Amino acid sequence: MNYILFGNESIASFSDVIKAECHRHWMIQLFLSLDEEMTMEVDGQQISFRCIIINSNRTHKIDTAHIPHFTMLIDSTSAIGRQMRETYLQNNAYYVLNMLGVVESLNTAFKKVDTIQLPFYEIFVKQLLQAMSVDLSCSPNYDSRIQTILQAITTCREEQHSLQPLANLVGLSKSRLSHLFKAETDTPLKSFLLLHQLKKAYSYLLEHGDDITTSAMKAGFDSPSHFAATSKKMTGMTASDISKDSVFLKVSFP
Repeated sequence: MNYILFGNESIASFSDVIKAECHRHWMIQLFLSLDEEMTMEVDGQQISFRCIIINSNRTHKIDTAHIPHFTMLIDSTSAIGRQMRETYLQNNAYYVLNMLGVVESLNTAFKKVDTIQLPFYEIFVKQLLQAMSVDLSCSPNYDSRIQTILQAITTCREEQHSLQPLANLVGLSKSRLSHLFKAETDTPLKSFLLLHQLKKAYSYLLEHGDDITTSAMKAGFDSPSHFAATSKKMTGMTASDISKDSVFLKVSFP
């Protein structure tokens, strides 16, 4: 069973089955083995780990081989994402964390849970982030115009955003806004918008129970095949793979 947790700035899951082909996305990804050491490929390099952080826009693939694990996709523009990059990643492709004592403690707690208990999962994630010295109360210090754009994208109810209305919102040209957004967040604005669109499609699919076609169209994709291609490119898996045998949870952590 795959338990998917939707937070405000992240998507996490507890599972024992992920087989993701080579892909990359503009999110920071955390993997934590809940059992033995795992192996994954990052930028063509095979890495063994118990806990690893993958930087955004890095090609990676993994077959978890039925090893129980926790993974977390983190908005790279968020406070958590910024702190992970500044503390661990810098400009490196990945960082293997040496937190054996913390990992063993979390693993022991996790294995005691026989059935799904939402408060436990939230505590688990918060303890993990605290062990990594992530300050959940910290906010990124962005240019006020970029803060306005991020808020507009996060709270949008439209099917999709285009650059021109966003540029108009802060009184910039499309090219100037794109340049400023990349300089402030290290993420291309068009890529961030596409990622936001993909997250909306999965919200419709997993949170609201819509089928794949409906989810794709409501999120503003041209077609279900466009949604499928984007998902494959950015996650290494199809929407069917991700939603199969999955339980959705809305959580209070970031």
